[in-house]
Amino acid sequence: NQISIKEIFHQKQLLKRIIIGMSMHLFQQATGINPIFTFGGMIYENILGTGIISLLILSGVNLFSTIPALFLFDRLGRRNLLIYSGLAMFIGHLFAATVFYTGCDVIHETINNTMINHDIVKCKTSSGIIMLIFTAIFVAFFALSWGPIAWIYAAEIYPLNIRARAMSLTTGSNWFMGIIMAYILELIAPLGIHGVFYLFSFLTFMAVIFVYLFCPETKGILLEDIEDVFDNFQLKNRKIIRIIRKPCQQTIIKTYL
Repeated sequence: NQISIKEIFHQKQLLKRIIIGMSMHLFQQATGINPIFTFGGMIYENILGTGIISLLILSGVNLFSTIPALFLFDRLGRRNLLIYSGLAMFIGHLFAATVFYTGCDVIHETINNTMINHDIVKCKTSSGIIMLIFTAIFVAFFALSWGPIAWIYAAEIYPLNIRARAMSLTTGSNWFMGIIMAYILELIAPLGIHGVFYLFSFLTFMAVIFVYLFCPETKGILLEDIEDVFDNFQLKNRKIIRIIRKPCQQTIIKTYL
């Protein structure tokens, strides 16, 4: 039977899973993937002078890194991919920010003696290339994990009778955070480009902590057992998830006339 949204918020176990699903999508956007593709061309235009080429490189990395993800979901598990790829994403942001901080200079200029300030970024070519490489590392591991798995994981943890409504709430949280991240360009002035990348690295690390603490493995778990998996997923046994029952083997019935 279908359950209304009002009833969902009165059932503790369902509400817990919805909060986890929505939080995962908030963190997915908080990693900074959309600002990198939205403003990446402009940022790398200032750094390397090749904004379009840099954006094409990142888009190609995103495309080709999604392909192996199709085979790694069930082989490595959702939880492991989210955690270890999240750490690689964190490192990518962290090193990109550090390279910009140490290898680039930001010159503040005033346009024609007016009150309008203009920032000119001057980087060593090697620093710009290294920064692009670490950003590509972030994009590659995002495409392997947080990009697709956030949607897969949310769909797996919701019962069928609330899945449509729960996914609507989850998608709403994704778009909500996407709107907030669209204003990230406003932070470049007070924080600098390196400060924004440091912020992304911090939020990505928090996403990894979130998965480690609250998200059990769902690989090979039947939908009927998801509730028990979340009930038994405590801090003391977060690493071990027991499959309560194995999927039944398919039975083929032949009818002879």
